[in-house]
Parts: sequence; structure tokens; C-alpha cells
Amino acid sequence: MTKTIFNKRVGSNEIDTWLGLLKAGPNKMADKGLVDSFANLENSIFYLASLDESPIGGTALYLDKYRLGMALVNVVIDPQYIDETAYAVIKSSLPYFRSVAIRDIDALVGVGEALAEIPFPLSLEVMPWTSETLTKMGFKRVASIHHIRVGEVNHKRESKGDADYTADLEGLKKLYWEIYKEEGLNCSQFWCAFDISASRGRMVTANSNNQVVMGFGVDTVGTHTIISPILTKRDLVTPEMVAHEIAQRIGPEITMIDLPLVGAGQLDFLMETAQHIGKITGHHELSLMRKTL
Repeated sequence: MTKTIFNKRVGSNEIDTWLGLLKAGPNKMADKGLVDSFANLENSIFYLASLDESPIGGTALYLDKYRLGMALVNVVIDPQYIDETAYAVIKSSLPYFRSVAIRDIDALVGVGEALAEIPFPLSLEVMPWTSETLTKMGFKRVASIHHIRVGEVNHKRESKGDADYTADLEGLKKLYWEIYKEEGLNCSQFWCAFDISASRGRMVTANSNNQVVMGFGVDTVGTHTIISPILTKRDLVTPEMVAHEIAQRIGPEITMIDLPLVGAGQLDFLMETAQHIGKITGHHELSLMRKTL
């Protein structure tokens, strides 16, 4: 390609252009309210790529102040330009050097065929075609993350959808740092999901003996509920207890529940939790890819 790609960071006044590209994509759902929630985060970043002054793609990133990293959380490129421009669009969106604030960059890439889409930013997965491009940039697979889908939701439990949303966010942060390694959640996507849910007032925590033992974000789009992120202190809570807390926050109209950010260490526990909520109808693996700066 001889034409020059121009990739620039954009502000809130140009988010609609970026959103338009997302809506036009072949495999992505888009919701303006949700995208605005991400855009309103202090540490969200959008880039918009143009060719001959026409937008052809873009990226969304999250600057992780907690573990001093960055997450590539969305890549959208007009399909006709993917082969020629993907490398340039992604690379020009990312930092080149290590800094005090950014030590590494994470991307969650689907492995094989994905489950039906969850709207960004409730899903932070980038499309499978990005894997080859990221590998060329020096990203390496460091872990597996899992996505569990529940259908045939069991509304015979105490599901009412009217329980309160109260959260001890500092307590949940403390719980994360106690268990994140064994849970397999050492990634910036966790903190992106945390900040999105907290900013939308959709985080829930449960305490025992003055400490947080469970916490999760819960958001609903139509008849679809997304639980992300989720943490449990597994020596103090059971899968059935977690299922009970989730059921309290889903109404009778809900037909599907997704847990799109499950660490490898959480998988067995949350699979059992899911079975208490309904029938597991999908299990999708994602590759956590990381580039150390």
C-alpha cells in the first residue's frame, strides 16, 4: 500500500465516528450508552485511523493505574482494509517504550469461534484476526481467560432483579490483591471491567467478618445479563452462595447470563456456580496476550 494511514487520538466529540465504525463491523454489537461509559473513564483512550481522510478503523485502550499497564480492549477496521492496515493501525496506537505508568500491554484474543457477541465494553475481547498481528509486534500468550454462558436461566431461585447495588470498592480491591494470582486474573482487563462497572454503579460486594468475600459487576442489555468482573474468596463462600447473590439481581425477563472474564483458577468454581443459575450453553477460551515494554 502506498497511501499513508493517519492515526490520531480522538476526544469525546469524535466518538460517534468511532462508534459508527463499530456498528458497521461484521461481528460487533454497539451501544452508544455503553461506549460513552467507557469514554467517560479517566483512563480511556480512543484512536481513529483514516486513509485519504476517510475513517477506516480505530482502537480503544485502557490505561491501568492499578498494575501499571495498558489494555488493548477493542480494534475495529473496515474488513476490506484489514490485511493491509491492521499492523499500522494497532502499532501506532500503542506506546513504544516502557514508562513509570505503563510496563506492559495486554490483549484478550478469542481462540476459535466466539460465542455470540456482547457489546463493548462489557466484553473486552478483540477479534481473533488480531492474533497474528499482535504476535508480529512481540505479544506472547501468557494465560487463558474463559467466557461462560448460561441459558435456560433458573427463575425458580429467588431471582427478583430488585436487590440493591452496594459495593465496598476498596474492600474489593484488597480482595483482588490477595487472590489475583491463584484466580488467574493478573491482567489489565480486570481493572478495566472494574472501573466500568463501578462508574455505572453496577458493582455489588458481600462482606463477612468485616472483609469483602465476594464481588461482581452486573449489567443488563435487553434480556441479557453480563457478570463482569467477578471475585470470590473461595474458602469462605460456596458456588451456591454466589449464584444466590447473582439471582437476586436478575429479573424474570432474563434469558441469558454471561461471565466473560473468568480466570483459569476460577473456572471450576464458577462453572459450578453457573450450573446453579441455569444450564451452561457455552464455554469459550480466550488467549491473554502480553507485550512487556
